[in-house]
Amino acid sequence: MALAAACASKAVAISLKHAPDDLDLKAALASFAKIPQSALANADGDSVAFEEFMRSGTPTAINELVREGEDMAELIARLGSQLDQIEPRIRANMMGDLSAARSLIDAARSIQQRNEGEALRRR
Repeated sequence: MALAAACASKAVAISLKHAPDDLDLKAALASFAKIPQSALANADGDSVAFEEFMRSGTPTAINELVREGEDMAELIARLGSQLDQIEPRIRANMMGDLSAARSLIDAARSIQQRNEGEALRRR
């Protein structure tokens, strides 16, 4: 997620050089700067939940692991939605960076869905 946010940030930053008054791009850049910290905090919570799940395997531990996965899914969806909103404002020469961000989001989504599916099967 951090790398996806970095790719998106680069596309926005370069586009902002050509449209410095674009408030939507400025807001997106500020939002993207928060993604790595949010992703790391989520990863920490997921790690604790996974450890408890492995240790106890209780329904409560499984539910907490699923909840952590849902939090990550929300972060993934939010970043994807933000990319959709700003894409028309991104300079053509920066679309490769936006495409890379989308590919990384897809990879994060795939991992999250697989992990959540495994946890749900153990309910």
